[in-house]
Amino acid sequence: DALGCEWTESVDWEYPEALQLDLGPNLSVPLGTMVELSPSLNFLPATVEWAFDGQFQPDWTDLEVSFQAMESAYIEVMAADEFGCAASGGMQLEVIDDRSLFVPNIFSPNGDGQNDYFLPQAGPQVARFRDWKIFDRWGGLVFQRRNTLPEDDPTKGWDGRRGGSACAAGAYVYVLEVEYLDGRIEIVKGDVTLVR
Repeated sequence: DALGCEWTESVDWEYPEALQLDLGPNLSVPLGTMVELSPSLNFLPATVEWAFDGQFQPDWTDLEVSFQAMESAYIEVMAADEFGCAASGGMQLEVIDDRSLFVPNIFSPNGDGQNDYFLPQAGPQVARFRDWKIFDRWGGLVFQRRNTLPEDDPTKGWDGRRGGSACAAGAYVYVLEVEYLDGRIEIVKGDVTLVR
């Protein structure tokens, strides 16, 4: 001061640890896969915001989110602590357009518990079978199901009967109208051999 007196006081100043948030590595998943995201962070968030390709997702306010992967996107999450300090992270989600559908080409409805039903097998990207028809070699309709879900239960398939009577062994034609989760519709045609 003006008299030449000095006064010194020590203050310990601790810098807070930098906020860190990691969303994890990039992901590649088939169309329709359920994705669960949970970022790792070193602080307790007061607010959380998510964005897909820069588009804010107002319904997503939790730190952990799950959704059905329908399209590729860059996913970002921003979290802020109670003081307004924020950290963010992002990752690329690649949705693989793998429309897996397997239709057997032979079955034997003889009651032995193996291959007794003809049933297409679909991956998670199939929403439903809009129409499924089976015709005999003369073009007669022997089986039809509409608006059915892809099932793992083989008893939901064709049992080789028409109107309660066993159909003859031979080749049958199927026409399957498949609707995928993204709205795309595909007509799948082929033949299946019924063996007795």
